[in-house]
Amino acid sequence: MHIKELVLDRFKSFGRKTRIPFYQDFTTIAGPNGSGKSNVIDAILFGLGLARSSGIRAEKLTDLIYNPGHQDGASFEGEREAIVEVIFDNSDRTLDRSQVVSAADTEKIGDIDEIAIKRRIKETDEHYYSYYYINGRSVNLSDIQELLGQAGIAPEGYNVVMQGDVTEIINMTPRARREIIDEIAGVAEFDEKKADANEELATVEDRLGEAQLRIDETAGSRMRSTSSTPNSSAAGRHSTSARPTSKMSRTNSRRSTPRSNEKARTNSSRSNARSRRSKATSPGSTTGSRAARQMSRPPRTSGARRTSRSTANRRRSTSSRPRSARRR
Repeated sequence: MHIKELVLDRFKSFGRKTRIPFYQDFTTIAGPNGSGKSNVIDAILFGLGLARSSGIRAEKLTDLIYNPGHQDGASFEGEREAIVEVIFDNSDRTLDRSQVVSAADTEKIGDIDEIAIKRRIKETDEHYYSYYYINGRSVNLSDIQELLGQAGIAPEGYNVVMQGDVTEIINMTPRARREIIDEIAGVAEFDEKKADANEELATVEDRLGEAQLRIDETAGSRMRSTSSTPNSSAAGRHSTSARPTSKMSRTNSRRSTPRSNEKARTNSSRSNARSRRSKATSPGSTTGSRAARQMSRPPRTSGARRTSRSTANRRRSTSSRPRSARRR
């Protein structure tokens, strides 16, 4: 897989649409100073999103748009935008169709023998916008970087060696030089993925710890509520067990009521008899003497009652007669 063609339109010093072919073996671009040789490398870095504006010798992205200035009285007309398209030869299937489909998020990507990555920057009166495309389908920068990373092209890699990079590599320490070799071999990408996975793992562990704390708190509250519930149920059992006792006591009281009534009556009759005897024995009481006489008298029969009544009637009739008749 290699760059097959580079298309520049209103990018830096390229005021009109320009196509630069690249061959598989070796391609050299020569020209005088100021002819725009370095702008070709800047266009590749810009189109693939491999460098920031400072890395392609610009203060801001809008400075990359072609600006003719006042050269020969020329004036700029039309939209303020720049377009760079990098076309890769993928005939060796370095990137298979599934990878390209996943990056473009659609099946309509056409033939993948050529993969065209395009970037367009547009400036308005207030702001500027940057757009990315894969085979004509709009995507994000992260999608392009992921697709290129699968082909071994990374922003931090040394796919593009800028001016002064060779001298810098020579003057590096062995450790820094080893890091460059790891980047070229693809080990650095593996280390980055490993670091990202460890960060995600740490985040998941923190979330699991929080979830476990919530589970423990919920279990503790349930245990407390469960421990309080048996006490209330036990109290209910105690009260329930106490009810039959009260019923039995009521039954016993009901059963013992007639006997107690008889005993009460017997005790009351005995107390009445004692009080009568005490009144009868007390001196100066008429009712007591009468009661004593009545108790001393023998019990009368029915015939005796009749005799006493007839005797009383005779006495009344005799007392009602005149004295003369009495004498007779």
